[in-house]
Amino acid sequence: MGRPVIPSRHSIGHECSCVKLLSGSPVALWEPMPQLFGAKLRHLREQRELSQSEHARRVGLARHTHINHIEAGRRAPSLELVLHLAGVLGVTTDYLLRDSIPVASLVAQSPPRQFGTPIQLFSAKLYQLRTQRALTQQDLTHQLGLASQGYISKLESGTKQPSPDLVAEIAEFFGVTTEYLLRDDLPVDLSTSVVSAG
Repeated sequence: MGRPVIPSRHSIGHECSCVKLLSGSPVALWEPMPQLFGAKLRHLREQRELSQSEHARRVGLARHTHINHIEAGRRAPSLELVLHLAGVLGVTTDYLLRDSIPVASLVAQSPPRQFGTPIQLFSAKLYQLRTQRALTQQDLTHQLGLASQGYISKLESGTKQPSPDLVAEIAEFFGVTTEYLLRDDLPVDLSTSVVSAG
């Protein structure tokens, strides 16, 4: 009799709610998310002396209640919204997604950029990181505590989008930055582009 597989938080289906950006595009909000994400978003907003309504308007959300839910940890943003927030607020995705970086730390600023979809190169980068370590999809599934190897297969084929929390976990495991995993303008070539997460 085989050992039972307990589904991880990444493989369990989560409720998804959608919000609309001012442009009219829906943005899905997923659970789970890094524990400090909401506190960091609030910290950045308060540093800029913005109300939640003004902050929502600046990042293109139609309603301020979504900023309130994110700051309170009741909802997590999609990767598209994480990238948009990082660009608008001038911070790195590492600061937003990695709980190992304190809320009040000096944040490395990054100039606003136009981002593509976050999974355009994510799947290729994940595949290259895994194969360079000579890991099978099953090996990586086990290392990340996922329920099924099919989850890694879907991430690498670009048919599944990871949660922000899983992006941070993958970055930590491979010793790369979330910027490397999510930014389309960072090349896949690891010899010149990856900065150790330290």
